Amino acid sequence: MTKSVVSTLIGIAIADGLIAGLDQPLSELLPEHRRKMTPQVATVTLRDLLTMSGGFAPEMSDATEQQIIDGRLDLVDWAVSDGQQTAAGTRFLYSDISAHLAAAVLLSALQHNPATKGQSVLDYARVKLFDPLDILTRPAYQGLPNGTGFERSGFGWSQVGNLALVGFGLRLTAEDMAKIGQLYLDDGIWHGRRVLPEDWVRQATAPGETAGDYGLFWWRDTEWETPDVRSGGRPRPAHRRRSSATHGHRRAVRVQHQVRHGHRTRCPAGQRCDHPRTAVMPNRRAKTER
Repeated sequence: MTKSVVSTLIGIAIADGLIAGLDQPLSELLPEHRRKMTPQVATVTLRDLLTMSGGFAPEMSDATEQQIIDGRLDLVDWAVSDGQQTAAGTRFLYSDISAHLAAAVLLSALQHNPATKGQSVLDYARVKLFDPLDILTRPAYQGLPNGTGFERSGFGWSQVGNLALVGFGLRLTAEDMAKIGQLYLDDGIWHGRRVLPEDWVRQATAPGETAGDYGLFWWRDTEWETPDVRSGGRPRPAHRRRSSATHGHRRAVRVQHQVRHGHRTRCPAGQRCDHPRTAVMPNRRAKTER
């Protein structure tokens, strides 16, 4: 879920004019790290990062991770100099490193704009996403997600230095994740207020060039429903938008994209449906969501 939240924030940042667009290269998006970039990494675009086609390794070694945690190695400097495995745009490679770089891009955009200079990714997320959706984020646990502090926190977003971790580390309730799913289900509108550009909802959940089941930090499911009278009795595809929680992590939000046709999602047995089109999971705290 962490990645999908950052995808949402990047869509908002583009609409706010903080980022010019998805096809900007890292050499422009991360100027403070340009001297560390290999020539190949310098041409990687934001779109490459969000579609997991930047060629970056799935994760870092334990030794590298420990150096970063200890402050002996800068995560972004390491990623742009030694984190790429294959050429960008050639294959889908699910990568936490790509996600961390996306967070660095957002943080850099915030720092280079006078209106947002000094804001963290969490600060921006509160103003633009969490507060409008009534997602409670205060107090926030921001330590590493490997201790009891994270497990006991009501809300948490781990960070290293001033960089929010995006490969993992965001702690939300199941209901909070359902709110984000509902935002996409309703094309970026929350209780009558535009929070996310409708065009970003479309882009984020459209198939990528290197993987048909992955968009912009969002996994895609396509299933077939029973025939629908509105489509002349033909089966109609139901596109599910689900967060990028993989490797066995709990997918708390899986919402069918039926809002345009006015259909209601059936409420699973034993679960509570507060919204006619949203199945809300039982009230329990989710573990670390990717």
